[in-house]
Amino acid sequence: MAIASGKQKRKSFALFYAPAGKTPEIIGKGIESVAIEQSPTVESTADVLGNVETELSSYEKTTELDPIYVTGGNLFSEKLDEIEEKELILEDVVQPFIWAKLYKTAGAGKYVAWKQDAVIELTSFGGDTKGVACPCTLHWIGERTFGTFDPATKTFAPDGGAQQLVTFLVKSGSNAVSGAKITVNDGVLTTNGNGVAEVELPTGSYAYTVMADGMTAANGNITVASAALLQEITMTAAG
Repeated sequence: MAIASGKQKRKSFALFYAPAGKTPEIIGKGIESVAIEQSPTVESTADVLGNVETELSSYEKTTELDPIYVTGGNLFSEKLDEIEEKELILEDVVQPFIWAKLYKTAGAGKYVAWKQDAVIELTSFGGDTKGVACPCTLHWIGERTFGTFDPATKTFAPDGGAQQLVTFLVKSGSNAVSGAKITVNDGVLTTNGNGVAEVELPTGSYAYTVMADGMTAANGNITVASAALLQEITMTAAG
């Protein structure tokens, strides 16, 4: 893993909202500062001889996002709107996110990243004449799941061994289906003119959904083992 030479641009440390079954969505448009505030717990004690010991025991990490405005088609702002409307609490305000260090390579086209849950604290709703504002604070919880992020396919692959090439071939009868959207491993792939889309995935089982204009959605499962995998998918015209 290597950090690109020189001073890194702020945009190369990116935050994505990553709800299950959806393409990760970058957060930051219109926001001047997006940071992980550390808020460490530090205690210093002195014994009778005047010796001082300092201990850092924990962090309470948060990220403030302001301004954010309710925008149709923007998954994160739509979630914030839902939180306010339904007065969601507890596990209903816990959502997954991805932090990607797009300045630190971990292979061709892949970058160091981690996935982590956060409690979404909606701090205000409404705002001024600029729009329906919904600023919030993310309270980071649980362990980070480290892996790699591919910005081309917007897919996150957790660490855990070798990855294998998975090739999806989408057809309708004998014809290739181009432009089909394949949702797998929290990412979305798009088939090319030959009906093919590829992604590298670590060992494990994955559900997938395929959607294309004029076609009935197709669902299935794949198991990635120790070799490359070809998954052929046949779609039918919507009736």
